[in-house]
Amino acid sequence: MKNKINIIEVTDEVMMIPYSYVLCRHLTDNRLVRGESVIGTYQKELITAPETNLPFATEYIEYAWIETEDGMIVDPCENVRLNMADINLTKKEKNHNYFGAVNPTAINRKQLPKHCTANEVFTLKQGAESEAVRRILDYEKNVTGLTMTEAAYIANLYRADYLGYERIILKFLVNRHLETIINKDNL
Repeated sequence: MKNKINIIEVTDEVMMIPYSYVLCRHLTDNRLVRGESVIGTYQKELITAPETNLPFATEYIEYAWIETEDGMIVDPCENVRLNMADINLTKKEKNHNYFGAVNPTAINRKQLPKHCTANEVFTLKQGAESEAVRRILDYEKNVTGLTMTEAAYIANLYRADYLGYERIILKFLVNRHLETIINKDNL
């Protein structure tokens, strides 16, 4: 297995941070990396105190990485976050910056993280799209967008779970370039 993949081999849409899960799924589904693609929270340390070298300004983003069978992680977008050109497939120890991970293909609706509007990355059209999502995810109110975790969870459902909104949901996922993570039984 190569340690690096040239960034040119992966589409620009995948390289955006919200699409980090699509990249992780590509790597695990094609057995380029062995492990489980997960979405969690990444704590980005913005500023450190010079006297202690500890972070005092941080940013939290919904982000994906691969958890390997031996307890390590692979963060293919790490170099992209650092404005470098290559996808990094090097295993490393999981640290405090990576937490709250879930595998959206292995959870049920009740295990989804609580919806957070700050993590919305895919805007929903008012009307049919937002109503379909509200019903599918059993939310009390319509939301204005989906998080990557919610989108990946919905993409993994079976058609029957779309409650009659198959056309709307599949069109939404394809229009957001998420067709590679749609449950293959739905295509």
